[in-house]
Amino acid sequence: MDEELKVEDLLVILFMDFLKRIKEKGNSSQAMKAILLNFEDYF
Repeated sequence: MDEELKVEDLLVILFMDFLKRIKEKGNSSQAMKAILLNFEDYF
C-alpha cells in the first residue's frame, strides 16, 4: 500500500507527539526544542 502524507498530516502527527511528551515529561524548553528540531527535519 502506498500512502501519501500531506503537510497537514505531518503537523497533526507532530502535534500529537508534542502533547504526548508534555503529558509524560511536563512542558520544558528542552521538549519544545526537540519538537522544533523534528519539525525542521520534515521540511
